[in-house]
Amino acid sequence: MRSGLEGADDAHPVALSSREVYRNRWMAVREDIVEQYRYPVGERFWEFPQGSVDTPEALGDPHLTARIELAEETGLRATTLTTIGFIREAYGFLNQGAHVIVASGLTRGEASPEITEVGMRTGWFSHEDTWGLIDDGRMSESASIAALALYDRKRARA
Repeated sequence: MRSGLEGADDAHPVALSSREVYRNRWMAVREDIVEQYRYPVGERFWEFPQGSVDTPEALGDPHLTARIELAEETGLRATTLTTIGFIREAYGFLNQGAHVIVASGLTRGEASPEITEVGMRTGWFSHEDTWGLIDDGRMSESASIAALALYDRKRARA
């Protein structure tokens, strides 16, 4: 699957847009996502930054884990993290779950991907364009779609 990022290389992410998708008096939010190759399905897809960290200080601390993963995958640093929920991806046969955390107050830094993340690309998309990636099948990872739906639900109630 083509990403539409012609001319981008793995070490230099391309900003596709930097439009703010939400603002209130406490925070402003953009949708920052990554594209990476997923070996089990043999294709590249867009998804929200995510993962786990095996360092002792991050175990049991979802905000520290989110900070580490965001910086590692995108190079972004956040001044504020807000937990908006917890999701379980396939509790019929997995015990895996994920905290859904919105990062704001973002500043750019250097990404430091793990070996399995080499080739990962980052992009900024408008809210509407993010849903378009889902419509087009270029974002189909269940946790990212559930996180976006949860975010929309929380935003609608604010």
